[in-house]
Amino acid sequence: MKYAALTAVLSLLLLTGCGAEQLSTADTCAELRAIVAGYSDDLSKGERKDLAEQMQELAKTASDPLKDEVKLVADYAAKGVDGEDELSAKESDKMDSAGEKVSEACGFDDL
Repeated sequence: MKYAALTAVLSLLLLTGCGAEQLSTADTCAELRAIVAGYSDDLSKGERKDLAEQMQELAKTASDPLKDEVKLVADYAAKGVDGEDELSAKESDKMDSAGEKVSEACGFDDL
């Protein structure tokens, strides 16, 4: 997966974790759409760290159909902050699958 597409997935899954109530898929997608508008494809290390932390919080409240994908991308974002930008083939396949599932569930056409 190209870096820009991966960054788009990361940006899509950014959410400020407010409250402990589980979001519906529609609400999760609405939040993701709002977040995408606020991020570029080129994240700084600080932005990536914030992204990882917020996504880890989102994983706690995301809708069941997207929960695992949010966790996966949060884990990758955290890995990138620690200087491990390269994904193994297996990790890359998982990231591609996560992006496809989020795109399908939310109706995103650009991933």
